[in-house]
Amino acid sequence: FPVTIGLKVDVSGLRARFSEARDLGVDSAFSGFKYAAAFLGGSVGVGTPTPSALLHISQSNGNDVALRVDTVSANNALVVVASGSIGLGTATPDAQLHVRGLAGLDRVLYVQNVSQDALLSVRTTGYVGVATANPSALLHIASTGNVNAIQIDSRSLSSAFVVSPTGNVGVGTSVPSAQIHVVAQNNNPIFRLASVAKQHALFVDPAGLVGVGVNIVTGK
Repeated sequence: FPVTIGLKVDVSGLRARFSEARDLGVDSAFSGFKYAAAFLGGSVGVGTPTPSALLHISQSNGNDVALRVDTVSANNALVVVASGSIGLGTATPDAQLHVRGLAGLDRVLYVQNVSQDALLSVRTTGYVGVATANPSALLHIASTGNVNAIQIDSRSLSSAFVVSPTGNVGVGTSVPSAQIHVVAQNNNPIFRLASVAKQHALFVDPAGLVGVGVNIVTGK
């Protein structure tokens, strides 16, 4: 049986004011019985007499915040609301996980591996870095070692677009050997440049023949 503290306390007639974002400046009235806390085999239950985890919090009211942690320098450091949404730095999360930057911090998200190398970084400026701790663009990818900086595979073609560690760009090849290396696939044209007036201002067919203003090339 659980050892209970304040189990089913009658709080009828008690009134309190909450210092939360939803505080309307008026006292809130309580009624009926509430579970304060229960201890069962080392588990602690808040709002439930039968905790099923080391710490089990059960809301007694759909309007309650299930969990809120304030620190010395930041309110709402961690909030779990009735819908199950989690807020970090915000009392009103509007997504399953909602992170709001805190004053004095340059990043809202920073992920490292065991060796403390940067894996993912999101700065308060909105810049996103992959393999860099300090991205300097909206999307900043820093290739490390012999790993491609970018690789896009299509449904029917692997390495449809690649940026190699050396900075070479490959289209249709995973090993570009020039700054721009294009390999035709499935007898498709290698290159086509269109203008408003001409659909084939510059055209390179699968055989490597070049046409200007035409897409049927009969000679080099």
